[in-house]
Amino acid sequence: MAQSKNSNLKKYVLITAPIIIVGISLVYYYYEYKDHRISWVLITALFVGWCSISFNIAGHYLTAPKILWKKNNAGMLKQALGRLAAYSAILGLIFGSAYIVITAEANREEDIMTNQPTAFTTALITDIVKTHVRGSTYYHAEFQYTVNGKVIFQETPDNSGYLKAGETYNLKYSVQYPEMFVIYGR
Repeated sequence: MAQSKNSNLKKYVLITAPIIIVGISLVYYYYEYKDHRISWVLITALFVGWCSISFNIAGHYLTAPKILWKKNNAGMLKQALGRLAAYSAILGLIFGSAYIVITAEANREEDIMTNQPTAFTTALITDIVKTHVRGSTYYHAEFQYTVNGKVIFQETPDNSGYLKAGETYNLKYSVQYPEMFVIYGR
């Protein structure tokens, strides 16, 4: 009975985790430009999804009792190489998929800003938000600008402190996705 429950759970994880990974990747790809703060949440969820798949597939290599060198030289070497291969595959999947998703999103944003209709507007920096993470300080400028009568509030991913509250900047924004912008100048 316990074996059956464990096998059903494993099947459930192997079915649902890829769906969640694809869903998270699509959300990142299509919506990251609207709120840059969700990036780390989505990348962490992607990491958890790949870990759950990886440990379900390669878990026996990682959780098997350690074979002692004195008792079985070949077995210990085989086990060590199996664990190395499992960890390498897991890390390759995790970092490879994160790299692909982040790069694809950046390329999409660049393509939209380069090849699709854009317009210019003037934006006011309404606030500078300071965030402290692990001893480092990050600055995010909050912009306010108007597109077709709609007021848009958007934040820069990181401005390294060079933007100041109350200043105005020219923005180039996507006509189709007005929340997607590039600071064009003062």
